[in-house]
Amino acid sequence: KFRGLSKQGLEQAAHTFGIVRSLNLVGASLEIVVDCLATGSLHSST
Repeated sequence: KFRGLSKQGLEQAAHTFGIVRSLNLVGASLEIVVDCLATGSLHSST
């Protein structure tokens, strides 16, 4: 049943997981930057 999970398959899965994790990190930092910009513009407008 798990014959497809060869060493190559595991490496591919780890590679894909790394890409997804780095994309999530980029998305999280982008969210933080957007939050900072939003609060900054709100403070400057008042």
